[in-house]
Amino acid sequence: MNSEQIEVRGLDMDPQTRCRHYRGPMDILAIKMCCCRVYYACKECHDELADHQIRVWPKSEWDEMAILCEFAGQS
Repeated sequence: MNSEQIEVRGLDMDPQTRCRHYRGPMDILAIKMCCCRVYYACKECHDELADHQIRVWPKSEWDEMAILCEFAGQS
């Protein structure tokens, strides 16, 4: 799956989910936040856009698919 199929929130994002905070060539990941189950380009974007505090994934949920990589979606 890629961000065309899943909504990714962030500030000033490009098509590969690079955001205002992380714009390097390897910054093509989005993170599903445990607190809201929404994908964000980075934790800083979550902090600026969400109306709640970020929450770390508990070890009991480490099997949750929480990383979206744009590299896999490129052809």
